[in-house]
Amino acid sequence: MTATTPAPITIALAQLPVSKAAVDDHLQRHLAYIERAAALKANVVAFPELSLTGYEPALLSRLAMPRDDATICRPHRCSRSQ
Repeated sequence: MTATTPAPITIALAQLPVSKAAVDDHLQRHLAYIERAAALKANVVAFPELSLTGYEPALLSRLAMPRDDATICRPHRCSRSQ
């Protein structure tokens, strides 16, 4: 049995500014980061927790969305197409 070395995995870490309840702006920024990471041949892009909605406990009920919401699905689709 021949041992094989697994291919390296490149991980892109995204650190981005967030604004209060600016989900559409954050979504566009996430998509741009995904495209940049893909251009740099990253296999994985990691975003901070709540970077799409911003950390706004007072607005939680307004910003909450189901996991099949288009806002959530769009970055996933973008990453798959890269």
